[in-house]
Amino acid sequence: MSARGRHAGAAIAALAVVVVLAAGEALAFVRSTTGNAPFFWKESCVPVTIYLNHFPEKSGMTQDQIVKSVAAAAHTWSTDAVTCDDGTSPYLEIVPTLAPAAASPPVVAWDAKNSLIFRTEMWSKSGIPGHMYAFEALAVTTVTARADGHIVDADVEVNGVNQSWMNFDPGVTAPYDQGETREFFDLQNALTHEFGHLIGLDHTCFIPSADNPFIGTDGKPRPNDNDLKPIPDCDAAPSDVSQTVMFNVTSPGETSQRYLSKDDRDAVCTIYAASTPHDACVLDTATPAGCSVGAPGPGRRAGWAWGGPAGALAVAAAGFVLARRGARRG
Repeated sequence: MSARGRHAGAAIAALAVVVVLAAGEALAFVRSTTGNAPFFWKESCVPVTIYLNHFPEKSGMTQDQIVKSVAAAAHTWSTDAVTCDDGTSPYLEIVPTLAPAAASPPVVAWDAKNSLIFRTEMWSKSGIPGHMYAFEALAVTTVTARADGHIVDADVEVNGVNQSWMNFDPGVTAPYDQGETREFFDLQNALTHEFGHLIGLDHTCFIPSADNPFIGTDGKPRPNDNDLKPIPDCDAAPSDVSQTVMFNVTSPGETSQRYLSKDDRDAVCTIYAASTPHDACVLDTATPAGCSVGAPGPGRRAGWAWGGPAGALAVAAAGFVLARRGARRG
């Protein structure tokens, strides 16, 4: 998710936006764009290779717990997990594959290889100095698309440097060490949000700059949702927005973003409607390689191989899932 913060005068700006929005229908989803075209995948599946990068040792989570979190987050957006209003299912499926334990994570770049990388050495782009991410960011997703909006590459980086992670399944609580304050975040919760970015979705709320309510802290203008309405400020978002997976706020121990809201389902059902022309899954023709950790549908195989397309690209960095201490969901 994008960097968040409170700014002087933000409450006034937010009030003006909410008043405008309240007069219409419930807010819809928000798509990332090249500026002129919204993002989408042409293929019926998105293969993603997971690089643990010593995350089990650094985090205290087991490999099985991590794999479960990744697979469940990917499955949340998948064909057999989403039923659209017309009874159909979207054509897209995210298929994670676990890289060998000794494999070095790649740099974040357009290489036509989608990666999920646990950063454990330095919290920066590609784990190298010079492009540090916000300290409080939980994860960052970088999506690359052509000018027509079709995505050609996506990489997710998870903050394994200065954030604490757990798998908050039912009945699980964070450990308590007297005299120590640690806040744990649910890995599946964060990755469900990041996979939303990976399939072309943007945040459902906005963080205005201190000087201009129409320009965000990232220097970009306030986007519109799918109903062409300006999205609300994060600090004044109505419940329809705050309950979406793509909402720009999360809290320690929160698991509500594991589950798609109506707007999230509408997003994947609209962008990846079964009736929309699309290319066959590359996994149906590729030679299997690696260990699949997803839940492949009929005819899907583990592993993948993908050549890089040519042409002009539009690059978008989607992504911070941020920690905000004491935040509450409405």
